[in-house]
Amino acid sequence: MPPESVDASWLEAARQQLAWGDGVRAAYLALVRDGAGPEAAATAVCVAAGSTAAEAIDRLREFEGLWDALEPGDEDIGADLLMMYGYFEPDATLDDRQQAALVHLHAALGSVPGLPSGSALALSIRLRTGRLAEAHRLLERLGGVRWPDDIAFWAALRRAGEILHPGNEIPKNG
Repeated sequence: MPPESVDASWLEAARQQLAWGDGVRAAYLALVRDGAGPEAAATAVCVAAGSTAAEAIDRLREFEGLWDALEPGDEDIGADLLMMYGYFEPDATLDDRQQAALVHLHAALGSVPGLPSGSALALSIRLRTGRLAEAHRLLERLGGVRWPDDIAFWAALRRAGEILHPGNEIPKNG
């Protein structure tokens, strides 16, 4: 069960770890090594990395049961899973232009029958964290393979691209 709040002492320790240049994985493992429970360490590092306490606690609910499944000494596996699922990455605050692009990216997604699970996870993290240009490129690659003739998908994706890349210069890489 996720904690109700973020422990101030663990949060300060997480901030210090990140200030020293440690990544979120290393900061999480350091807190666990120093005695924090895995949930307390996760929420502290997540908040220190830029999420609000409410976001960190809410996102941690997705991992209920994880800690019971891990054996002592498997803390690195827990850290890797949190990293893989984008737990430590803060939610983005989108401006009006980005919100408009997001509407079209969602429209493109809504026009197709489904995504492979790995692509769905990658896309979800990119959309939540505001990496919309990356999400656009992922959908472009995926669409070329899975839905090359879906007119609604490509129209929505084109509109998103026009917003994300003004001047109709949509880069293929980078």
